[in-house]
Amino acid sequence: MKVVYSWLKEFLPEAPRSDRLEEMLAGLGIETEAIYPLPVPHSKIVFAQVKEVRPIEGKGVQQLILDAGLEVRVVSAASNAKAGVGVALALPGAVLPDGSCISARKVAGVESFGMALSARELGMGEYAGGLLELPPDALPPGTPLAEVYGPDEVIEIEITPNRPDWLSVYGVARDLAALGLGLVEPNPSPKTTPIPLPFGVWIEDPRACDRFTLFYARGVRVGPSPLLAQRRLLAAGMRPISNVVDATNYAMLELGNPMHAYDAKRIGEGLYVRFARPGERLTTLDGVTRALSPDDLLITVKKGPESYPAGLAGIMGGAQEEIWEGTTAVALEVAHFDPVVVRRSAKRHGLRTEASYRFERGADPEGLLRAAARFLELLQAWGGEGVEAAAEWRELNHLQPRAPIPFRPAYTNRLVGLEYPEEEQLSILRRLGCRAEAEGTGLYRVYPPSHRVDLNIEEDLVEEVARIVGYEKIPVRLPSFFPHPDNLGVDEPYEASERLKAVMAGLGFQEVINYAWTSPEECEHLRAPLPTVYMQNPQTRERTALRTMLYPGLLKNLQAALAQGEEGPFLLFELGRVFQRTETPHLGA
Repeated sequence: MKVVYSWLKEFLPEAPRSDRLEEMLAGLGIETEAIYPLPVPHSKIVFAQVKEVRPIEGKGVQQLILDAGLEVRVVSAASNAKAGVGVALALPGAVLPDGSCISARKVAGVESFGMALSARELGMGEYAGGLLELPPDALPPGTPLAEVYGPDEVIEIEITPNRPDWLSVYGVARDLAALGLGLVEPNPSPKTTPIPLPFGVWIEDPRACDRFTLFYARGVRVGPSPLLAQRRLLAAGMRPISNVVDATNYAMLELGNPMHAYDAKRIGEGLYVRFARPGERLTTLDGVTRALSPDDLLITVKKGPESYPAGLAGIMGGAQEEIWEGTTAVALEVAHFDPVVVRRSAKRHGLRTEASYRFERGADPEGLLRAAARFLELLQAWGGEGVEAAAEWRELNHLQPRAPIPFRPAYTNRLVGLEYPEEEQLSILRRLGCRAEAEGTGLYRVYPPSHRVDLNIEEDLVEEVARIVGYEKIPVRLPSFFPHPDNLGVDEPYEASERLKAVMAGLGFQEVINYAWTSPEECEHLRAPLPTVYMQNPQTRERTALRTMLYPGLLKNLQAALAQGEEGPFLLFELGRVFQRTETPHLGA
């Protein structure tokens, strides 16, 4: 997950510098893989409008006539070069982020006074398949892009599979805010109009799709999205396509809920969510025609009694209903799909997308309306003054309420080894979005927020308290045990083994810990008793059973040391369990 620092600051105005943020993220359990700056364009990289495109016969390139405050002519091989768009133009003398210096030169026998840039050449992303298309009226022609693309940074973080709520800028900000930073809650408010909705929604199996919403907007003009939005999308690893598609991706990266936009005129009576039927096929947005399985959940277009595949649910839309230059009305789907269904389809088709990545881990089922409102707000800002958003939407909601989790602050202190006040623990859970209700003295019912799919048992809540308090504040000591009176002395075997280890170490021996697995062949070769306990799913042929003695492992340690050229004497010991007729502790040296 790549988080743009300026984007994060919109939710956390008090956010410290990125190096301090890295420490705070680590304390929350979020590993930072890298922090790197977004390059500021050279002063001679300017905004320009494409006025005319003239093909150069037989050369596979074209000459672009640009308005950059004055007329500039450059040669370009970009397939998406067209009149009426804005571009980033590197004038002679400009230095690109990779160190290349631009000069006037002949290309295909024609003078080229600069270079129209792709996103990669501008240092804003990896996409190099064409020019970076900008709105034609984004800036006065000739304006240096450095005036818009100022200093910024990208924080690249590693997301663990159990925390899909971190897969958004707001999600990361929300977790950081629990440490005491002020959080600006998103409150998108598009202007809505009481216009009729021309479609409906249907769901075949609510277990596979327990919530489905469909929104509508008309009066849309498809074109490039704004400069800063494109920079953020590129920095986050996504390629800008158009203002409509970019608004879906921007809202997803910002709030965490995947969504998909359809040309509203191409979805017939509405959308029907069902599993694929034998023999059905679908051409997805990547241009691949896919044979569908009855286990594939589909979004289909309903036309009379029939419905036709329009997308793989939670993964990728179909090519027939995609947004194109002539789209004037948009239907927006924001839904919640079963993670297992999405994961199996994505694996079956070898198709991993930003949407499937989130659905597989568990998107927020209660975040749909907010995400849709953010899309409509962006669409109205990016799609022209005439965009009308319908005040109503179609929805089917089969969500089941989550059960509360019992929580005992005294149990937290017992497990963690702290004496942390009860009210402080409850305050932490509330800052994380939980709702706590007293059920008795020292006992609470805690309702986790919908975006925290990882909170299911009391120990999960204990971990949250420890995480926010700070792991570094937890004392390093053995946990306290409170055995039943009939079980006094349960710690004695452990304490005895620790005393024995200390004695062996005092005699100069070094402890080793070997795997408890072996094989009949190894036991026979080293004259150890043959195994009696075998593994049902062994890792390798050499690890099919549990060991019967410790000395085979110690001999292998000795063999490895000699093979590395180490000189003795070798004083090694292992205290571990062996498995013959019973499981018993042994000491080997």
